[in-house]
Amino acid sequence: SNIAEEYDWLCKHFPGHRVTSQALRLFADGGGAFDVLQIESEGGDIRELYFALGRPSKKRTRPSTR
Repeated sequence: SNIAEEYDWLCKHFPGHRVTSQALRLFADGGGAFDVLQIESEGGDIRELYFALGRPSKKRTRPSTR
């Protein structure tokens, strides 16, 4: 995925959220590289969204451990 696609997906699936950080995460076990966006809702809920890099649009999301 590219950054524009990630932000489009974010706006569609998490309206009203804002990006608080963005980072590259590499998994040593051959799991690949992910662009990780940390987002926050208007109510203060925080999530991390994982976008696979170099592969067709594969996304994962999980609550952040804040």
